[in-house]
Amino acid sequence: MFGLTFLFPAILVAAGAAAAPVIIHLVMRTKPRRIVFPALRFVKKTHNASVSKLRLKHIILLAMRMLAIILIAAFIARWQIAAWTSAPTQTQPVAAVIIIDNSGSMAYRHNGQTLLTRAKQMAGHVIEILPSGSRIAIVESGDPMGPAGFVGDRKLAAKQIADIPADLGHASLAQAITRGVSLLDKSDLPVKEVYIATDMTAPAWRDAVDVKAVKSQFVILDCGTGQDTNMSLGEVKLSDSAVPVGASVQLDTSLFGGHVGGDINVQAELDGQPVFQQAVHLTAGQWSPLEFSVQPRREGVLAGRVFIPDTDPLDMDDVRYFSLQVGPPPEVLMVCDRTTDETYNMMRYAVSPRPDSLVRPITIQPAELTPDRLKKTRMVMLADVTSLADTQWRTLTEFVRTGGNLWIVAGPLMSVQAYNSNEAQRLMPVTLKSLEELATSVTWQAAKPGQPMLEPFLDDRNPPLTDVHCKGRFSISQKTGDADVVLAYADEVPAVVTRKTGDGLVVFWNFSPAPKFFAADGLAQFGVLTLRTARLLTADASVQTAFVWGRSAVIPLPKSMKNPVVTFRRPGTDIDEPVIPDLKRGVVSLPADRVGNWSLRFAEGNLRVDRGFAVNTDPAESDLTPGELAKVTAMFPPDGLMITNDYKETTRRMQKVTQPFDLTPALLIGLLLLLVGESYFANRFYKTPASASALEGPKKSA
Repeated sequence: MFGLTFLFPAILVAAGAAAAPVIIHLVMRTKPRRIVFPALRFVKKTHNASVSKLRLKHIILLAMRMLAIILIAAFIARWQIAAWTSAPTQTQPVAAVIIIDNSGSMAYRHNGQTLLTRAKQMAGHVIEILPSGSRIAIVESGDPMGPAGFVGDRKLAAKQIADIPADLGHASLAQAITRGVSLLDKSDLPVKEVYIATDMTAPAWRDAVDVKAVKSQFVILDCGTGQDTNMSLGEVKLSDSAVPVGASVQLDTSLFGGHVGGDINVQAELDGQPVFQQAVHLTAGQWSPLEFSVQPRREGVLAGRVFIPDTDPLDMDDVRYFSLQVGPPPEVLMVCDRTTDETYNMMRYAVSPRPDSLVRPITIQPAELTPDRLKKTRMVMLADVTSLADTQWRTLTEFVRTGGNLWIVAGPLMSVQAYNSNEAQRLMPVTLKSLEELATSVTWQAAKPGQPMLEPFLDDRNPPLTDVHCKGRFSISQKTGDADVVLAYADEVPAVVTRKTGDGLVVFWNFSPAPKFFAADGLAQFGVLTLRTARLLTADASVQTAFVWGRSAVIPLPKSMKNPVVTFRRPGTDIDEPVIPDLKRGVVSLPADRVGNWSLRFAEGNLRVDRGFAVNTDPAESDLTPGELAKVTAMFPPDGLMITNDYKETTRRMQKVTQPFDLTPALLIGLLLLLVGESYFANRFYKTPASASALEGPKKSA
C-alpha cells in the first residue's frame, strides 16, 4: 500500500493535545447530588433517560474536538502519501552528484587526450542537460572528504569540474560514492541522481560499497578505452640505501606490458651519469624481472632513476626514482683479549679483506668499552672475549637498546659462567653449557628463504651451507623466548641465533673460524656469511629513502643533533624551504606531493648532514585491468543503474519517478467541515426549551 509520510514529523507531538478535551471534560463535569424523594420517582426516571442522551451527546462532541486537534497537527506537519503517482523527470529539478575519478590511471592518453579530460567533458555534458532548478555537487575521488556542496549555478559547477587536478594517487571510488550519497541525504529535492565518471579499472572498484538501498538513480560514465598498451616499471628495491663508496648496490625491479610485448629498452642513471642499459624481453600481460647493480664513486646523497625512454600512453610509471646515502665505511669496534687470538685475527680479515673494504675495523681492549667510545659506531663485535664486567654489559645493553648491534663470536677463551651471568643474559639469546669438541664433524642445515643473513646462499653461485663441517661448538642449555634461530646444525643445535633488544640486534655465532672449531673446506662459506652479517649489522636501518606519492615522508633526525635547522628541496627546484622538525618524535615530516628526488639538510652549529629520498607513484595504480562488471553492478540498485561510454547516451531518459500526494488541502477542508459540524451539533445538543421560547419571542394575545 501507499506509504504515509510527513514533511515535519516532529510536529506530530502536538497531536498529544487531543487529550486536553478529555481532561477538561473530566475536571469540569458536574456531579449531581443524590436526593431521596419518593414523590419524584417519575421525575427521576425521566431524568435518567435525559442523562443517557446527554452523555452520548458529550461523547460525540468530545470525539469531534479531539479529531479537530489531531487534524490541526497533521495539517501543520504536511501529511503526504509518499508513493502516489509517477511523473517524467525531464522537467523535474534534480539533486545531482557528479563524481570524478582523478586517480593516476586517468592520466592514460587516448586519441590525443587523457581519460581525465574525457571524464570532465562527459560531466560537463551532464550539467548542460540537467533540468532548470537542479542542484549540483562535485566530488573528486582523490579528495572525497574535501569541500563539496550543492550549487544551482551551472557555470560554477562546470568550473569546479575544470579545476579538478590530475592526481597520482591510488584512491578507490568507495569513499567518493559514500560522500555523494551523504550529500543527497541532505537535499529536499525528490529526484536524486549520482553520476560517476571513471575508467572502470579494477583498482577503482577494489573497495566494495553497498548502495542498493539508496533511492537514487546511478549513472556510470565509462571513460575507459578497453585497451592497455601501457608499459610500466614496478617498485625499485635496493639491497642497501646507505653504503660506503665503492659498495655494490643491487637494484631489483620489474617491467609489465598490458597488451604489448617484445624487447623494451630500459636504462638507469646515478648521479646524472648512465650506469645501466638493457633490452628486456616483455611478454604481454606478464611481469619481466630486472636486476642490476651500481657502485657509487663519491660520498654524498646520490640521486638515481630507472626509466623507459620510449613513450607510451601513461607517463607516470615510465620512471622510478631512487636515492643512495653514500658515506665513509662504517666503523666496527672489534673487542678482543689479545690480538694474537686466532678467532680475532680471522674475523678481522674476513670483515675487511682489502684496504678499500666496506667496513673499517677498529680493535679495542675490553677495558676501552665505554659509553663515549660507542657513540660513533653502529656495531660492536666480541671476538672470543673471555668475560666482561657487569658495568660493561650494562653499557652494551644500553647501546643495543638505542639502536646499536652486537655480534658475539664464540671461541675457546669464552667463559661460560661470564656469559651466563645476569647482566650478560639481558643480551645473550642463549644460555651456554660447556664447550664441545666433536669426535665427528657436524654440518650446517641448508639456507631457508626469509632469513636476510642467509640470502646469498639461496643463489647457486655461492657454495651451499651443507658443505660446512664444524669440529667444535658450545652446547646450548636453552634459548630465550624472543630469540630466533637463523641457522642450525644438522642435529638441530643452534649455530646462528639472533635476539631483538630495543631498537638493536644481538647476533651469536656458536662457532669460530679457528681451526679447532672449523674445517678448512668451509672457509668460503664463512667468508660470504661474515661479509653479509657485517653488511647487515652496519647498515643504517633508520635511513629510509623511498616513499609513495600522496603520503608523508618521515625522516629521522641525525643522532648527533638535538635541535637542528632543517631545509629541503623539492624535485626540479633550487629553492631551499624550511621545515620545523618534530623534536619530541625526533623526525621531520614532509608531504610527498611531488614525484622525484628530494634533498634535505640538517644544520646545527658547525655540523652539516645531508639526506635524500625518492618519491614515486604507487605501482598498483598502473594496473589497468578492467573491473568485473558483475561485481560493480552488484553494489547498486538493480533498477537504478545505467552504464554508458557514449556522450549521446548521457542525454537524460524519460524516467518515471514516484511523486508524493500532499494531503494538506484535504486536511484543511476536513478540519473546516469538522469545526462547522461541531458548532452546529453543540448548539443543537445544548438548546433548552427556555432558550427556544426566548428565540421565538413573545406570543400575541388572542
